[in-house]
Amino acid sequence: MNTYRIDLLKDSERRHEGLVSPRFLVKTGVFLVFGILLLALAYLVVTESMLRGDRTNLEATLQTLEPRHRAVREWQRTHEALQAYADEIDGWRQSVGDAPRLLLHLQREMPGSAQLLRLEYRDEIEAPARAARSDDDPPPPARRTRLVLSGRVLDAAGEDVVSDLIARLQAPGDPDAPAFRSVTLVSLQRDRRATGAEVSAFDLDASGFPREIR
Repeated sequence: MNTYRIDLLKDSERRHEGLVSPRFLVKTGVFLVFGILLLALAYLVVTESMLRGDRTNLEATLQTLEPRHRAVREWQRTHEALQAYADEIDGWRQSVGDAPRLLLHLQREMPGSAQLLRLEYRDEIEAPARAARSDDDPPPPARRTRLVLSGRVLDAAGEDVVSDLIARLQAPGDPDAPAFRSVTLVSLQRDRRATGAEVSAFDLDASGFPREIR
């Protein structure tokens, strides 16, 4: 004998044998996801509001500091310009020859039998030479001290005395004394106007070492 069982209950009317029904789990999961999304959205909104406030504060601070920044930049440009002028003036000052020191050195080196009749002191500026290549920076200008000496020697060996004077000017015994790059004997001849003694008149042209003007 065959037995048939007919179930007339709907699926929604069936009772779940466990503690929690699947429908409850689904609803709970949906609510959890929705809650997490709401929390994340709220966090983003709060964070954006805080960042916006920080940006506003930073912009206000920047606007407050902008005039001071411009003033500092202007002061820096002025300082750089003044420093450039000061460096240029210092370069010129260092390039100027020390005339008193040079004249003292000349007085010490002058032989006892020689008399200086004329002295011409020049501190000349030389134009820089052209650079080897067009893209090279030209060298700075330079100063050069020049002395034109005229005198006489009260000695029969006038030529030897003048030669000794030239050697002393080019290589002084004092290492701190100024030296000349070249000393040229322009003329040396007997002074016909002198009587009763051997007198030689001489003319010298002394040129110092160049001093760059930075």
